[in-house]
Amino acid sequence: DNYEWWIQDGAPLAAEVDFLGVHSYPAWEDKSIDEGLAYTIENIEGVAAALPDKPIAILEAGWATLASEFGERASEPQQARYFEELKEWATANDTTVFFFEAFEALGIDGGGQGRIWIGVLSAVISQISIMSEFDTAMQPLVQSCVR
Repeated sequence: DNYEWWIQDGAPLAAEVDFLGVHSYPAWEDKSIDEGLAYTIENIEGVAAALPDKPIAILEAGWATLASEFGERASEPQQARYFEELKEWATANDTTVFFFEAFEALGIDGGGQGRIWIGVLSAVISQISIMSEFDTAMQPLVQSCVR
């Protein structure tokens, strides 16, 4: 769940589970890409301070590639930067991260605004920037997933 919920209300549930799953979306909280990783780390450290005896995994994290409500904060280059920075931090800190999500989802805001959710692969199977290094290995897998 959201880091704030774990900090404020999560103790009873934390007592019953093996680990805590935290979500972090800095762009949704008006953070720039320059603040993104530090904000995510701050969120995780806040949960760890409130519930120190539980391991933490980031079960959702991501950055939008196009969404009117985020303006210039939403872009492929910024998504790539957040992905790489978060991946490097998570590796160095032995933290599991699930990057949301595999495929872009168009227009899921219900308002027809042409919003593109934050997938690392486009809905039409062309790879966007953060997956380009995996081109030859990923293309057959991706194609088989959407058939």
